[in-house]
Amino acid sequence: MLKVERIPSITGSRMKNETHFQFHENTNALIEKYGAEELGILPFYVPYHSALGNEREALLIIMKSEFSGQIAEKDRERGAVYRSFSAIVKGMRGHFDLDTRQMANSVWQLFLHYGDVPKKPLHDETAAVDDMVREFDRPQMAEKLVALQLKPWRDKLVAVNDEVKQLMRERISESADRTAYRMKTAREETDKFYRAIITHLNNRMLIKDEIDDTFAGFIAELNESVKKFKTILAQELGRKK
Repeated sequence: MLKVERIPSITGSRMKNETHFQFHENTNALIEKYGAEELGILPFYVPYHSALGNEREALLIIMKSEFSGQIAEKDRERGAVYRSFSAIVKGMRGHFDLDTRQMANSVWQLFLHYGDVPKKPLHDETAAVDDMVREFDRPQMAEKLVALQLKPWRDKLVAVNDEVKQLMRERISESADRTAYRMKTAREETDKFYRAIITHLNNRMLIKDEIDDTFAGFIAELNESVKKFKTILAQELGRKK
């Protein structure tokens, strides 16, 4: 009898939408490769395939939100403002006036502390700019910005950051009712029928005559996929934490 390992469980509910969809896309591709009928899972695969199609549509709606392009454009503007602001402060550190150099060095320490903010993920970049502005607004730092005539740059950074936040709120509002319930339901349905398939396959392993080369090959590839996505999930949860 061919030796096969039981298919391990994976917590699909904890995956990001994109990761969740990709895992099931990979699983679906494996089923198509080996054949649902040959694997004896056709009654479970038909609703699974349908649920995955619904999930694909829900994900596309989220990704194609009319606000996504506006957010990306405004995010690029925010990055340009931040980098220009940073470059001006860096240049002022070489000013001929000692007081100016000292004040510029003090402001520059903030930029060093926060690093290359425009390279951060969208939400992290927004939070970093908010934190940085709070530091700019502390009395001593605010005085230095005024003295260095940098307050207009602070104000522009605040303005464009607020515009990004507003667009993000509008995107959430625009898509929440339209997609949140739909995506949640689609994911639950996909996971439900996936579990039915896995339960059926694991039960078949108890029957020696049920295991052939096709079955063993499919299980081996699926197990590798599950292990890979369990690692991805652990990494995502680690970053979130």
